[in-house]
Amino acid sequence: MLPIFVAAIAGSEIVAAQQDTPQPTFRAGTRLVEVDVVARSNGAPATGLTKDDFTLLDNGKPQKIAFFSVQSRQVAAPPGAGPSAGAAPLPVGVVSNRSERADRRGNTVVVFLDQRNTPPPDQAFAIQRIAKFIATRGPQDRTGIYTFGRNGSLKVVQEITSDSELLSRAAARLKWQDPDFRSPDVSGLQGNGGHAAADEFTALLIRIREIDTKQVLEQAARHLANVPGRKSLIWISTAFPLHWSYLDFTPDMVEAARKLNDAGVALYAVDPRGVAGALQGQTSIANAEYGGVHTQEEIQALMIAEGRFPAPFGGDTMGLLASMTGGLTFVPDNGIEKLIQAAVDDGEFTYTLGFYPAQEDRDGVRHNLRVAVSKPGIALRYRQNYFASPAASANDSTALQQLLTDAADSPQVELTAAASRDEAKPGSWQIKANVKVRDLQLTHEDAKYAGGIDVSFHVEGAGTVVTKTLKIAIPDDQFAAYLEKGIDTSQTVEATGSTGAVRVVVQDRTSGAAGSVTVPLSRR
Repeated sequence: MLPIFVAAIAGSEIVAAQQDTPQPTFRAGTRLVEVDVVARSNGAPATGLTKDDFTLLDNGKPQKIAFFSVQSRQVAAPPGAGPSAGAAPLPVGVVSNRSERADRRGNTVVVFLDQRNTPPPDQAFAIQRIAKFIATRGPQDRTGIYTFGRNGSLKVVQEITSDSELLSRAAARLKWQDPDFRSPDVSGLQGNGGHAAADEFTALLIRIREIDTKQVLEQAARHLANVPGRKSLIWISTAFPLHWSYLDFTPDMVEAARKLNDAGVALYAVDPRGVAGALQGQTSIANAEYGGVHTQEEIQALMIAEGRFPAPFGGDTMGLLASMTGGLTFVPDNGIEKLIQAAVDDGEFTYTLGFYPAQEDRDGVRHNLRVAVSKPGIALRYRQNYFASPAASANDSTALQQLLTDAADSPQVELTAAASRDEAKPGSWQIKANVKVRDLQLTHEDAKYAGGIDVSFHVEGAGTVVTKTLKIAIPDDQFAAYLEKGIDTSQTVEATGSTGAVRVVVQDRTSGAAGSVTVPLSRR
């Protein structure tokens, strides 16, 4: 490993602060918590609400709403923008450490076909209807197509895009899968006291599906965590019941919902069986194949007695996940594409409320959220909780040496950067960087949001690193603007003898969270 010599820049930059304002004492801060709220009135979006109309409580304690915005797919696109305008492409020459850079306008939608819990005929029907939805979707909607395979893994068939052609191709590639890679036949276990063995085997099969489902939902949450704005995960599945025999899957599903909440994902559950799913296309009566009057326990006993794999609709599981994340469940309907569109439309207009929890409330446990609105007749849906992670200590931060030499970019703090020749200094380059305030931990005091970051610039192939410290003091009335535009900084570096690239690293001085990106130096 090459030795690195650090040249620290004395002094600091003050962001949006008056020159004669005393600098805030640096102490542990907190990260912005954002709550996306769907507000509906008389079946339509409740528009026109302001920050003052909302009350936000964290574990029953009222919070100051530091950030308020409205996201809508109805916001006009820039003149001349094509169908992918919502993707917010980077300007030429600008690089980012975030692969997903969709803007915050409107809703991001992922159609999530569950091939692990859903019978093949229902999958085949759903695939036809997914293709129809893609063909009729609004061109401005950012959409992805994922599947939950029979092997228990998440597959990204098409990453989030506004490109209708890419989505149509992805939908055409979908094929149904047989989820029963373990034999569900328990007929050989019947008789001679075999009922208990059959029950045990059936419970094992459902337990395996439940474990796979929890893992895949959490994987989807991690994958979508860095996509900005509200995300709608449209889970097309028959799922599994929350309770089966002696098993209770509620704790696992609650934990999965919490991971979705942390990633800003609302789950919408769509039953692909259609209106006749309960009796193979003959009736819409629930449990009709058992006379329509049996309890879950009675259905279970009959299915085991008949040696059949239990596949009752997991509406209770889907309802729990949807309610905890601010989504909805949709009853069976032969027009699945309409249900998917209804889920998309539900998130077409949302309010985002952001707050900074007090330091003493960062206690490393889950906190319950409650949002109320002052105007009557408005129904609200939003995530029910968040994890109040304690502020990290300096010992938790990644070493600068590692961040400068890692091949992969660190995405914890969103960072964009670009390089341009410094015409006044031959052989030198000006590196301009932008740091997103949303990813920083700040302290609110004296009507300001305060904190600090270290920004380092390393010319690859050279032995010098320039590090500058920026103190942050943003007045309340300017905070929303800085959340949107970020913090700009620049540095001139000499590139003599370099490999043609500059490594830029930003570290939050409070949390230790880091962002890094490599900026190529054009030789033209």
